[in-house]
Amino acid sequence: MTSALAGVLIVCTIIITIAILVLATVLIITLVQIRRTAKKVEIISSQLNASAQAIGRITGSVAHYVDKLSSPWVALVSGLVSSVFIRRKKAAEEEKD
Repeated sequence: MTSALAGVLIVCTIIITIAILVLATVLIITLVQIRRTAKKVEIISSQLNASAQAIGRITGSVAHYVDKLSSPWVALVSGLVSSVFIRRKKAAEEEKD
């Protein structure tokens, strides 16, 4: 009876040892993949940071030029041009009628 119990213990020990080895292997593979992914995320985030800085400079330049365009002269010219187009549109509508 003790030899049967000893045999069962040996089989259980072997099964547990194999399970631990498989678990360790899976964890190592997972950690290696996480490390690769972290490196790629670092590269992509640095590229995004550079792109964001470039976009910030561009939007700053656009804002600067828009501020220059928001003068009374622009409003005056805009009003004159729109009135010319409105007159042309009314004239074209009157010709159709």
